[in-house]
Formats: sequence, structure tokens, C-alpha cells
Amino acid sequence: MSSVAQVLTAEIAANFQRLVQPSAIAIYAPHGSRPDTPVQVGTGLLMRRQSRPVLITARHVLRGHTFNEDPAEKAVHINGSWVYVGDGSRNLVEPKGRDLSVMFMDEFALCRCLETPSSLPLVSTIITMGGYLSRDFKRSGNTLRPAPRVYTNVAVPAAPGMIGLRHPRRRNVNTSTGASAVSPAPRGLSGGPMVDSLALLKGAVVLLGVLTEMSNGSARGEDVGIITQAVAAL
Repeated sequence: MSSVAQVLTAEIAANFQRLVQPSAIAIYAPHGSRPDTPVQVGTGLLMRRQSRPVLITARHVLRGHTFNEDPAEKAVHINGSWVYVGDGSRNLVEPKGRDLSVMFMDEFALCRCLETPSSLPLVSTIITMGGYLSRDFKRSGNTLRPAPRVYTNVAVPAAPGMIGLRHPRRRNVNTSTGASAVSPAPRGLSGGPMVDSLALLKGAVVLLGVLTEMSNGSARGEDVGIITQAVAAL
């Protein structure tokens, strides 16, 4: 990576951490053999709709990769307390055939929410994604402190209703630090926001999608059109 590219990606990462990261939420599940110890399983994104907070994440974060897990066991940490996502009082909208789940979560402050996109963005050539890495947590008692992760790369083709960016297993660079990084399979980022990098460079947030999968040298997610339709159905 050239010195100019390093400067630009570092600025993109800094703007992501300032403008987008406050709207990203770590999502937890109980540990299989230590029920008092939470385990981070994914990331969520807060968006505003009708003056209410909406939590957006990948469906498999709440239901597992084979969709046999109970969302009632998944929780977020708010002001020192655990709040369960699927506690029975919420309507979860999960579009058929999509790896997406959205719901109102009034426990969050509106100031943490991104605005709902009013229209679909233009095609983006560079995409930044972010969230929390479960493998890099530091333990403090029984509460886990998630490690933020920001990554930028060029867009790649994806299936209809999805967006993608290049994410090779090797020759990656941590866009926050500029250091080389090997990324075998980052865990915990599913459900995290994917935004337009060039807009972010200008200090604007243009949501493109939420991350749902990584394989074969790319990272892919449900696009903003699918997301806005699901949020409108709440």
C-alpha cells in the first residue's frame, strides 16, 4: 500500500470510528460451559425510525448459522445491564431468504442511531466495514470488552440484493493502524455496518449494507435496499 493510500485509509478509519462506531453494538450469547460468562457472537447497527431506535443485524447472529438457536438467549449490554434481544416483547422482521433481522429496541438512546437512508446510494467503488472482533476481547470480570475493527477495500460483484468487498486472507492491512494483518476468518463482525468509503472520507455516512458472510477472498452483506424494506415493515 502506498503512503498516500495509507493516509487516506487511516483517515477513513478515523471517521468510521467517530461517525459510525457509536452506532455499532456488540451482541452476546451465554458461554456453553460457563453460563455466567457472556460470549460475543456478532455486531448490530442502530438506526432511527419514527423517532425510535432500531437494531439491525444478521439473522444468523440471533439464530445461529443453522438457524436452530433461540434469539431470546442473545443480549446486548446497555448502561451496565443485560437486555435480551428476543425477549418475546419484540417483533423481529426477518425477510424470507435473507440473512437479516431488524427490531425496535427502545432501550438504546436515539443519539446513537444512524438516520434511515432516504434513497438508495450510487454504486460504490470502495467500501468500509466495521464492528467488533470476538477473538480480540479483553476480559474484565464477567464483562467482555469488544475490540473495534475497521477494514476498507475495493468493491467486488455480489449476488442480487447484496454488496461485496475484497477481503483476502493474507496481505491485509489494519486500516486503523496501517500494520500488516493476516485475517483467516474474523469472528464477531457479522451484522456490522458497511459504508461508502469515499463519502466517509468527506465526513458523511452513506450506509450500503450489513455484513453477513466472508469466504473466497471477499466479504458480503445484505444491501441497503433490503435493509430499508425490512425496517419499513416494522
